[in-house]
Amino acid sequence: MFGPEGSNPLGRYWIGGDAMQPAIPYPEPMMLGSSLNVRMRPIGNPIILTGTYVSGLMFTDDPMTVYAEMSEGDTLQLSREPTNDYDRRAVAIMDAKGRKVGYVPHSINCIIANLMDGGKDVYAQVGSLEKRYGEPEIWIDIVMDDFRA
Repeated sequence: MFGPEGSNPLGRYWIGGDAMQPAIPYPEPMMLGSSLNVRMRPIGNPIILTGTYVSGLMFTDDPMTVYAEMSEGDTLQLSREPTNDYDRRAVAIMDAKGRKVGYVPHSINCIIANLMDGGKDVYAQVGSLEKRYGEPEIWIDIVMDDFRA
């Protein structure tokens, strides 16, 4: 709802308000030009959607090197693979160098894939690095930035 009688004198969005009580100005939505190469950060804290292990780590090109170069807290990018032959909801996990680390497990990738397909900024952070029976195991938190204008 705009200010009194639908007016919007300051060119801003308005929250509530009538003739007796002035409306509270709400800032304009942020506009990003195509020339900007900036990753917007959310207002407030990121939302941790779930914690999980990295699936398929042993099927990557060099899992031991990827594991050795990774640290707790590292940010990992998620990439949709809708043309994946085995899973149309596949979500690949990439490290900072662009190497495929593995996949979000099939059992939880449906919601993550839908959020990504809907344009949400979803990424992962390394929670812990473990070795189980001599094999590397990477645990991650899947995080979504919630942008509010």
